[in-house]
Amino acid sequence: MSERLTAPGRGAPLRMAVPFGGASTEHTISVRSARAVLAAADPARIAAVPVAIGHDGSWHDAAASRALIAAMDRGAPECVPAASGPRGGLLAAPAALSALADVELAFPLVHGRTGEDGSLQGLLELCGLPYVGAGVAASAIGLDKTLMKAAFAGAGLPLPRTQVVTAAAWASDRENIERALAAMPAPLFAKAANSGSSVGVVKIHDREAIGPAVDEALRFDRKVVVEEGIEGRELECAVLERPASQGGGAEATPPGEIRTGRDFYDYVAKYEDPETELIVRADVAPAVAERARALAVAAFEAIDCAGFARVDFFLRGEDELFVNEINTLPGFTSASMFPRLWEAAGLSFPALIERLARLALERAGGRRADA
Repeated sequence: MSERLTAPGRGAPLRMAVPFGGASTEHTISVRSARAVLAAADPARIAAVPVAIGHDGSWHDAAASRALIAAMDRGAPECVPAASGPRGGLLAAPAALSALADVELAFPLVHGRTGEDGSLQGLLELCGLPYVGAGVAASAIGLDKTLMKAAFAGAGLPLPRTQVVTAAAWASDRENIERALAAMPAPLFAKAANSGSSVGVVKIHDREAIGPAVDEALRFDRKVVVEEGIEGRELECAVLERPASQGGGAEATPPGEIRTGRDFYDYVAKYEDPETELIVRADVAPAVAERARALAVAAFEAIDCAGFARVDFFLRGEDELFVNEINTLPGFTSASMFPRLWEAAGLSFPALIERLARLALERAGGRRADA
């Protein structure tokens, strides 16, 4: 299989399933990522096969998925409908496994829960199918901000001050928890632990807003991270594994920067506000850029990540960096920061997809060799 990625024109292209959609609040972002990868993959080397997953978790076969993509290209809504029948998910859709039966690799692009949290990765493991990106454990840790922060703290990474609030604790001891949170300097952020794209994130400007903010974040998860708001700039580094032929390990791009005129980098700022700026090369001191790259690789290694990730930072003042979070499945449209950072580093979008496919096959081969 790897030969097909390194010797153009020899044999059929590698067949790669691209699952997208899903039941999470990031469904639309997943659709956009998949459309971009399907369009960018070099068809002479990778035959990308769309596999749509509906809002109810039901899977659509390749033909239906292609029809959905074609309809979206004609201007249809960027969503995958539920399958007919009383119940979604694998039990209601045998096409789920048949969609994966004749491919050699998967590039899962289902953001959020049931896709980015290790669930889909676990299914691919059970199928014995190589896949792009983080494994089951790293995916779960990367999506769960409480586990992620614990892993980062254990690795000694610089973090904003953080407290975890569970729904059970909030229900039984709300007054004391509010008092403890009020002792932290404002502004604060309440973040649903297992969510992305800033869904379930509320900025807290004063003590009176703490209770309503935690209530709102708990609508999206049973755990909430409340953390110190770092007033400063927002930077991002893109991380890629190196192939074994280059010594392994991981490397990171110089940081890019996010600028928004909104109160913070929320969902609207990320996907709807035309004034949000994604600056591919942040204007920071060389020492800060190198420090960010080193911290990005350290964060990647702290959760035992694989393939690729994006690591986000806050920069306070001229040189004080804090790790915000790692995203094991960042946005993957041609306008997203992750592919743009690598394009600026000399790796085109099609070449990036090919490198990730090669890494997935290499990783799967290593697992078999260790068995």
